[in-house]
Amino acid sequence: MARQAGDTLHASSETIGHDDPDENTDAGDAVAVGPDGNLVQADGTDELFGIRARLRQSRDIASVVHDGVVVARVADGVEAGDALDTSGTVGELDAEGGGPALALSDEGGTYRGASIPDGHAAVLVR
Repeated sequence: MARQAGDTLHASSETIGHDDPDENTDAGDAVAVGPDGNLVQADGTDELFGIRARLRQSRDIASVVHDGVVVARVADGVEAGDALDTSGTVGELDAEGGGPALALSDEGGTYRGASIPDGHAAVLVR
């Protein structure tokens, strides 16, 4: 079974709705809260707020996984077990800083029998 960016991978994953009126984020993006209070694609200077889920709550509200397992954008070469944080590439997590998220699959690998798209991994966020 193939998974898509932003899919939650556990029934216990928790999401929160947050303002994204300009739709500046995409499913699977690492996101932060910008100065205006809206979601932005996180970069290496931002604190990780969560991972943008695939489904939106409404046109102006995006769902963000803040606790659970989700298909997230990651840098090439990320491996299961890597500690992940925001990176210099907007919306992407990497293993450079070793941060609050944990890769549960290799980039483009599989997780519990489900295939994960290239450029993504199953990631635990807390």
